[in-house]
Order: sequence, then structure tokens, then C-alpha cells
Amino acid sequence: MATKILVSLLLLTNLFQLGCSSAPIRFDDKNEGQWEAKALIRDKSARKSFIVNLDISAIQSDKLRVEAVTPLGIHIASYALNGKSVSYVLTRQKKYYKGRSTAQSLRSVLSISLEPKNILAFLFDKPPKSKRWSCESDEKGFLKKCINKRNSVTVIWENRVRDKKTIQIESSRASLQIYLKSFSPKVEDKDGLFVIEKPSAF
Repeated sequence: MATKILVSLLLLTNLFQLGCSSAPIRFDDKNEGQWEAKALIRDKSARKSFIVNLDISAIQSDKLRVEAVTPLGIHIASYALNGKSVSYVLTRQKKYYKGRSTAQSLRSVLSISLEPKNILAFLFDKPPKSKRWSCESDEKGFLKKCINKRNSVTVIWENRVRDKKTIQIESSRASLQIYLKSFSPKVEDKDGLFVIEKPSAF
């Protein structure tokens, strides 16, 4: 009898640990972080889609750095947000930009028109501050969906397992599916990270 009780307790303990090990972590209480990610980008107007690997560094609520490379490891873009200004490099086109933060600037890198500060909010599971957005959470309090009807943009959070999640962003002209596959709660080497200077070869 005692053996059966012990076995039952061990099974319950293992099930509890398994549940805890897959429980999603909260990002809305984090101040900074680095993610490794994979993104599927679809340009609906051009009828093109492609996959890129992303290295993302972010600090709430106004600093973002994204490095994009192909699955073969070929660098294609660097993007940095620092307050109200952005800078980016498109390697293949040998294009450099530095100026004011706009939705159009992000489209040049990720094919979708979206305020860069909103990408920051989505990473940290926070709703955009603009009143144009309406958001809802799931039963555990995690952000589930945000909609901007005026700009026809929908954002959905799915597949939360520990520090992993998928963010699906849909607009009339493009869609962006980001699978965040690993997370570190500290941004390394911050000096100069959020400003990109023009390469000498451009």
C-alpha cells in the first residue's frame, strides 16, 4: 500500500514539474533582453515570401537592434532604434539610412509598416500606447491579440512555452511571423549598439 502511494506521489511530482517546466514566462516585467528568432516574411503585394534569422536586442521602451541573416548565414540587414531616431543598413542594396523613426523605416527591413516602438511593445508583451489599438489577454493574463482597425493590422501571440513564443503580425500588404526561440534577460555590449554608422564601402 505504501509503495503504491509513493509511486502515485512520484508520478504527480513529475507531472507537476513537467507542467512548470513548460509554463510561459512573463516578459512585461523585464526591462531588457536579447532574443534569437526566425521570421517568415510575406510581401503580399509582391507575392514573395522568405525566411530570415534574427538576432534581437531590446531595452524598454525606446531601444531596439535587429540583425537579419539568411538561413545560409548571409547578412542582409541591420536595424537600430534609439529614441526617436533610427538607422539601418541593407547589405545587398548597399543602402544606408539614418533619420526619424517611422513605420516606413521598419518596412524597408521587415516588409511591414509598423512603428518600431510597437515592435518593442510586442516583444515585451505590452499593448501599444496608441488609442488606435485594442487588445485582449488570455485567461492567464498574457497578451493574446491586438488590433489596429484604422491601419488594418492584427497581432496575435501564440505557442507560449517557457521563453519561447510566436508573434504573428498581419497587415493588408504584408505578414510577419516571428518565432522567438531563445531569450537572455540582459543585453550585452550596449555601447554603440543602438546606432549604426554608414559603412565605408557604401
